[in-house]
Amino acid sequence: MKNIKIILISCIMMIGSLLVAFETKQAQMTGVIFNQGNSAMNIPFELSNNLICLQVRVNGSEPAVFILDTGAGFNVIDSAFAAGIGLDLSKRQVSKRTGASYSQLSGLTFSLPGLEARGQTGKVQPLAMLSPFAGVPIAGILGYDFIKHFVFKIDYARARICFYDPKEFRYQGKGEQVPFELAPDLNWPVITVRIDPEKGEPRDIRLLIDTGAIGPLQINIPDLCRTTIPNTVTMGITGSGMGGVVGRMKSVSFGRTPLEFPLAVMPEAAAGETEDPIAKAVGQVSQGNFGGEIMRRFTVTFDYPNKLMILEPNRDFKKTMEHDMCGTFIIDQYQPVRGFQVLAVTPGSPAEKAGIQTGDLITSINGKEAGKVSLSQAKDLFRHDGKKITLAVRRGEQTLEIKFKLQRMI
Repeated sequence: MKNIKIILISCIMMIGSLLVAFETKQAQMTGVIFNQGNSAMNIPFELSNNLICLQVRVNGSEPAVFILDTGAGFNVIDSAFAAGIGLDLSKRQVSKRTGASYSQLSGLTFSLPGLEARGQTGKVQPLAMLSPFAGVPIAGILGYDFIKHFVFKIDYARARICFYDPKEFRYQGKGEQVPFELAPDLNWPVITVRIDPEKGEPRDIRLLIDTGAIGPLQINIPDLCRTTIPNTVTMGITGSGMGGVVGRMKSVSFGRTPLEFPLAVMPEAAAGETEDPIAKAVGQVSQGNFGGEIMRRFTVTFDYPNKLMILEPNRDFKKTMEHDMCGTFIIDQYQPVRGFQVLAVTPGSPAEKAGIQTGDLITSINGKEAGKVSLSQAKDLFRHDGKKITLAVRRGEQTLEIKFKLQRMI
């Protein structure tokens, strides 16, 4: 009898060990694995047109550029990239919200320097149209399914990002701690901020936190620009793909931290009046968003498990936020000729007065070929009041040299 008890106890211990081993294996299959300790520190990224561009491997692929996007409720993989690395795209679905067709994948592994996120999901859709706006070839988007696992700190000034295990993270700084809520079903982080326009009283509004947006504030409040912001410039295109205006606020405040004289983009149509499904969805949960042009003035920590954003002003915090002083909305073009395509021209701007037209292709700026200038650098060149600019422009079969001087419009 004694021997039987010993055998039973040994069997129970063996079963317990097998269960622990199985649970550990399961955790490794579906969780986050850090190479060292409980964090992955100082991962470099490229800040291209205010977008956080990370090198990511998918299921052991070669590194490709993924945008870290708090405004994406799920991960997205470009269809051409997905096909190129052999992912199974045979099962197609149709989005009820947008009508777009996509493949839904699961069991993916995303690898960044210092960490692996296993058991990830992703929707496969064409992303080629994003690359000209981002200024780099985009292979995917890291959205909520990825970032919900972490506390992560974005150091915009140093172009470094750190990911932490939420169970081990303890914030000890003096940054402004701003709570956010996640919009149901969409998983978009939304906060309440206070805006102080040029005229009228300050007001509290709800904005989506969107690291995947290139601009400053975008506010979808009908007639706001006409009644409270008299000094505005008409734009041919906004972040939602609609026409609109851009103006300057006195301030926008995140808790007790005011950012003075920020720019604000305001579409001419209210969110509910546009056919853009994304703009409509944003309008259902917020009154707009704020993107990289605002956030790059901070070191930003996102604590998703506790729904908290922490803002620490950096060296760019007090720098004046400047609008384009040329008057062109440009995107990258690689084929058939390398250059910056003009999508829109601001009425009354230096570019319009100099004769630049929508559809023109800028092939050099001040003698420097477009292939040697990034989209971010080109836009920065157009933000210096009084600077003389010489552009080489292709228009159909013509090549033109156009000279003018930049002028602050806001």
